[in-house]
Amino acid sequence: MEVYAAMIDEVDVHTGRLIDFMTSRGLLDNTVIIFLSDNGAEGHDLDETWPMEAFPDIRKTIDTTHDFSFENIGRVASYTLLGPNWANAGAPSFKLHKGFPTEGGTRVAAFVRYPEMIKPAVSNDFIFINDVAPTILELTGIEHPVSEYGGHVIEPMGGVSFVSLLEGQARSGEDRVTGIELLGKRAIRKGDWKLVHMPEPYGIDDWQLFNVNDDISESRDLSAEYPDKVKNLKAYWDEYAEKNNVIIPDWVSGY
Repeated sequence: MEVYAAMIDEVDVHTGRLIDFMTSRGLLDNTVIIFLSDNGAEGHDLDETWPMEAFPDIRKTIDTTHDFSFENIGRVASYTLLGPNWANAGAPSFKLHKGFPTEGGTRVAAFVRYPEMIKPAVSNDFIFINDVAPTILELTGIEHPVSEYGGHVIEPMGGVSFVSLLEGQARSGEDRVTGIELLGKRAIRKGDWKLVHMPEPYGIDDWQLFNVNDDISESRDLSAEYPDKVKNLKAYWDEYAEKNNVIIPDWVSGY
């Protein structure tokens, strides 16, 4: 964690350098800054990430070219992972960590700065990563090229602009359906209801239902109490998987 803290400090220092430069050029207040993590805390260990039996060549390279001594942690040729316990300590309210579709792997803090539009405020509204592109297009007044650009087919936008949220207006997420899939672990969310499917020992290798508004730690499986909700969300998942050509592997590593 000491090495991790040093990494965060480096991010802070060099982000500050960028902001200082933009300030010196008079660009800062006319720039939209969006800062977020790409996933929850990293919580894997070496054997889980690169098991020898599954990745012999990669693991041999790692084992023979790195110095794993305690004294070398954070230095050249070190190979350091936080592991699940430190990941849980970093996000203790959430279930699991990076590599999982649970809140521990997907819910992160985000900051947006654009003083021409945004007043200091905190929002708990649900925003997904694919909302960023349509938001930038709306802010800059650029129209999406719809279906074709430069002779290439352009996929339609999957997200929803959150400019109205930045302007201080509440937006409803009740009807929004969001699918997540990562290395065979998957989830579908509609409003506060979230259906999650993960292999053992992380899940039950079947769908589990959670209300993330009432149970942010995803500790109470409500699938037996709300079978109709499970059926409804499973239908949404099937639609999402078909639309996005999702392929579920028959085996995954720790990731």
